[in-house]
Amino acid sequence: MKKEPFSGIGRRKNSTARVYLSSGSGNFVVNSKFDLNSYLKRESLVIHATKPLDILNLKDAREVERKKYGQPGARKKFQFSKR
Repeated sequence: MKKEPFSGIGRRKNSTARVYLSSGSGNFVVNSKFDLNSYLKRESLVIHATKPLDILNLKDAREVERKKYGQPGARKKFQFSKR
């Protein structure tokens, strides 16, 4: 089964940007011929352009914690008693 690439369009004023995401080697190609680093000269622009894809690779921190021994639950503690 062949996987189709994901596509998206962004518009602002008179400009239009089309993005196609497909599985491959991980290289960024701009206008079917330019490398991303040669097209965007400043490093800050490259970071800004690749940030949404970096966020997709982050792990979700809201995983279920395990129950700890000596406690009634993962985070719940026994009620404090002074005596």
